[in-house]
Amino acid sequence: MKLITAIIGKDEEKKVLDELSKNNISATKMEAEGTFLKKKNNVIIIATEDNKVDETIKIIKGCCSSKEEIVPTPTPPTMDPGELLVPENQTIKTSGAIIFVLDIIKTIKT
Repeated sequence: MKLITAIIGKDEEKKVLDELSKNNISATKMEAEGTFLKKKNNVIIIATEDNKVDETIKIIKGCCSSKEEIVPTPTPPTMDPGELLVPENQTIKTSGAIIFVLDIIKTIKT
């Protein structure tokens, strides 16, 4: 058995969950916030048989796409008093989904 954990954007949550449901794949959703971009994301957790892993990943990848986003450059931690910092924007490429696949050695139901 495998545990699939996928971090996806808030705007792709409904599409991913709908597609998983259409394919009889049960999932649990949790909300999360990243520390770098301070953006809200969702974490989708799926326990599945080994033979369903590729199908599940294909569904998630099909619903999520990478994007370019403009974000402000972080403020340096040390600045001289009175120094004027003009924030510059930078363009970064964000992932459509980050997917982890782990072996489940044991499950315990209480």
